[in-house]
Amino acid sequence: MSPADWGALAVLLCATFVQLVDINIVNIAIPSIQSQLNTNFASAELIIAGYQMTFAAFLMLATKLGDRFGPKQIFLIGMFGFTISSLGCAMSENQVELVGFRLLQGAASATMFPQVLTHIQLEFPPSLRSKLLAIYGAVAGVAYLVGPATSGILLHLNPFGVGWRSIFLVNLPIGIVALVGGVLLLRRTVSPARVDVDYLGAALFGLFTAALVFPLAYGRESGWPLWLVLILIGSPIPLIAFILRERYRSTRGLEVLLPGELISTAVFRRGIVLTVIFFMAISPFLFAFTLYLQLGQNLSPLYAGLTTLPYAAGAAVLSAFSYRISRRLGKFALLLGSSILTAAMVLLFVLFQIRGASVDGFVVAPALVLAGAGFGIFEPSVNTVVLSGVSRRRAGVASGALLSVQQLAGALGIGILGLIYFSLLAASAQYATNYVAPAIRRQLAPFSTTAPQNGNLIRQFSSCVVARATERDPTVNPVACADLGNYVQSLSIPELQKPIILGFLLKDAQVAESVDFTRSIKYGTIYEMTLFLAAGLASLLLPRRGTGLTSEDQSTHTAPAS
Repeated sequence: MSPADWGALAVLLCATFVQLVDINIVNIAIPSIQSQLNTNFASAELIIAGYQMTFAAFLMLATKLGDRFGPKQIFLIGMFGFTISSLGCAMSENQVELVGFRLLQGAASATMFPQVLTHIQLEFPPSLRSKLLAIYGAVAGVAYLVGPATSGILLHLNPFGVGWRSIFLVNLPIGIVALVGGVLLLRRTVSPARVDVDYLGAALFGLFTAALVFPLAYGRESGWPLWLVLILIGSPIPLIAFILRERYRSTRGLEVLLPGELISTAVFRRGIVLTVIFFMAISPFLFAFTLYLQLGQNLSPLYAGLTTLPYAAGAAVLSAFSYRISRRLGKFALLLGSSILTAAMVLLFVLFQIRGASVDGFVVAPALVLAGAGFGIFEPSVNTVVLSGVSRRRAGVASGALLSVQQLAGALGIGILGLIYFSLLAASAQYATNYVAPAIRRQLAPFSTTAPQNGNLIRQFSSCVVARATERDPTVNPVACADLGNYVQSLSIPELQKPIILGFLLKDAQVAESVDFTRSIKYGTIYEMTLFLAAGLASLLLPRRGTGLTSEDQSTHTAPAS
């Protein structure tokens, strides 16, 4: 390879790194964003899930756009859009702007993504493709896993004093270098045949993703109005219309986003179901866990980010052996990976049950290593096993469809787990106040308050904690908490005692919130382990080893025994 070829590869890998690291880089920054922009939890979910949603919605369309207009042109458009939307995220002054720019960022990322693989296939010698794809896979895996740690380090260093905005500004120099390098080093290629792009089909699929994800994110905050419920119930309609349109176009020999041949392939359909189940569990795991570390354990962004490194380490090590494992075990590699993840969730549940709110990063590290190992086995293997059962000429389209489904399932999982998690917070709030009530009584003993006053204080403290847990907007100070402060000020006790009482009540409230978050994350692991177990069982429906050949392929090839 010439220096120019290595330069082109560097450009493609830089683009891959920034677009995948941005999936998880926001997790650690959510509390900082909430405090500065007064962001509610619904918008916080969409800041993360919205990126995945538009990534999923645009990915299949972007593949066809690359075929139609050339991968270089579409790559540069995507890279430009990603860089500009990153700047927009960094300059956002409210939650609406930030969510909007994150949606654009996800769409731009999807626009770039398939062009990278196309360039590797077209611009480099066939003898090097396997090696280059392995390098690409390693970069993609590292980028996806180190997002939280990268965010924690940036928030700790706080370059230029910009706080959470640094996680988006860091994309600018990389984006500019990739743009300039792309213009100079990538070769321009255009398909010799005119490719028809199904824009209406893409719009229908995008409408389906929006109708599925937005209601789950905003339903709790808005009180589930009828119109939002109807949108959620009606979300399958555009999906059905999309599938029917693809079949209609396919029967008439027109270009489609998702070939009917794939939809009618049992292995692919089962693989889609398996992918949805798994990624509905794995994607929201880091979202909920990093929120717990900061809001429940009051950890700094740096410590919270570094706490996720055992997960990244486990995934990195096992993913290096995943190809050998999937080659040897076939579909049972998926069962192995999901079983390890189920065991990790069970271990986390037990640790939360035994240690309660005293759980720290060192205690959960073994469970996180185990979870990472399960992910490292499952995620690469699912593509290998499912794609081995489809036609070779459809492998590229099938791979893109699987990735699109992964991102959509991740966004859906964040919405569902968000509903479960914050509902558990509300349900566990009274338990948390009962937990700290004896300590409050002991703390009040040396003061001049009477027994009835102590009882009123504990009741108002309980109302404050419950109101905080059930408040739809976490940036709002509930009336019950203001009433608690006013009640302390109204007590007929020496004035010097009042700030002391308020001080330890504030600390007790933090303890109660920690207990509440710990109890919620503990029961939230049941959602995770249930889906991981279901994914393992669903993997048994796949063939042990696909041949990679359809009847069309078998006319010229002899299929090996499975």
